[in-house]
Amino acid sequence: MVWFDEKIRAPGFLFVRPGYVTLWSFGQSRDPESLMHSTDINNLRDLKLFALSERKGICWETIAFAGFVLTAIVITTYLAFAGLIPLWLGAIFNSFWMLQGYTTAHECVHKNVHGGDKRFRWLNRVIGRIEFMCPLHSYAMHEHVHHIHHQHTNDPKRDVDYYVAKTPNLFIAVARSYIFYFYATYHAFKTAHMHAQPKRYLTQAVIELAIPYSIAIALCVMGYWAEVIFLWVIPAINTFAGVVFFFGWAPHHILENGDELTTTRIFAAPHTIKGRLFTWLYNFHNYHLIHHLFPYAPWNSLERIYDRGKHVLEREGALISRL
Repeated sequence: MVWFDEKIRAPGFLFVRPGYVTLWSFGQSRDPESLMHSTDINNLRDLKLFALSERKGICWETIAFAGFVLTAIVITTYLAFAGLIPLWLGAIFNSFWMLQGYTTAHECVHKNVHGGDKRFRWLNRVIGRIEFMCPLHSYAMHEHVHHIHHQHTNDPKRDVDYYVAKTPNLFIAVARSYIFYFYATYHAFKTAHMHAQPKRYLTQAVIELAIPYSIAIALCVMGYWAEVIFLWVIPAINTFAGVVFFFGWAPHHILENGDELTTTRIFAAPHTIKGRLFTWLYNFHNYHLIHHLFPYAPWNSLERIYDRGKHVLEREGALISRL
């Protein structure tokens, strides 16, 4: 929602989430309603308001993408269980689809699915919990550690992604990425005291972990242990490896803890066939700095926001790599 400080008449944005309240203040600016639809972006305040204008009603694209990914996982799992495709191929397919599903689950963490329509806030919890059960994880746990990541990016003690982002070379980064599932789970419990409601958080986390693990254990007891390993465990590990490598190491590597503009990179892709393919496979998070600046902006608006404000970002010293 847009709010106004009556004392300084400064438009801003209040982003509320369980246990956290983050405030973006834009300082003195022009009329916000006209600026939201203006093509004239002169500073970061203007760009923030433009980003806010991208948060409209329900984000149907995210819901459709989530449904598509979940359907693909179900179909792949069925084909592998039925013996119509080998288990190793099912592991590859489910790894890819679960990694794609992280985008929609991540949107749920930032409460971006319901957009400006508060009647549908529950969609974030429902879709997020289902999506995170696929890679044997918890929506509550990721919501907790991910918001810490945004508040303390590249902080060695608090940011979970620092475990991979600060590695000295690519080999160690890849190696740590493949044990990141276990480290992220450990870190989520370790930092429980940082949550506003630790007991409630831990209860939710344990319940959300217990559901997929109970199903997996039951299937193993029934003799489907190979299917569980290839279609669930290996894809879960691959998913977390891909997430922390492409969303943690790539945009945050060798960057010190500081303000948003100096802790996150942009990989700007050209508007060519290769550039489109790169951006689509990255689900627009090659513009990861835009997400850190404006986490309330939907994933599919990150490139638009960058295109509108790249001259401002360059002037402000943003870290931009052009492909």
